[in-house]
Amino acid sequence: GMLIGVFLMALYILFVRPNGVQGTWAFFNLVFVQNFCVLLVNIYTVLIDKTGVRSNSIEAVIAPFVFTVLMAILIYGLSDKIYIY
Repeated sequence: GMLIGVFLMALYILFVRPNGVQGTWAFFNLVFVQNFCVLLVNIYTVLIDKTGVRSNSIEAVIAPFVFTVLMAILIYGLSDKIYIY
């Protein structure tokens, strides 16, 4: 549900909204915080508390890390448009 909502909101911001990404800092920061929280939970679950973890794969940590870094780069690159001064 949440994943579909993020994609639908992104499509709305990019293609339907008249101002585009101007003033949409809350959406971008919400996605960043969501990715960061998933990263923290996965680090704890996979690397620290191994209760119920059957494999030693760190894929569950790498993907949220990449998404968090990409979102930070996107926010920094669009900072002149998403933040209205």
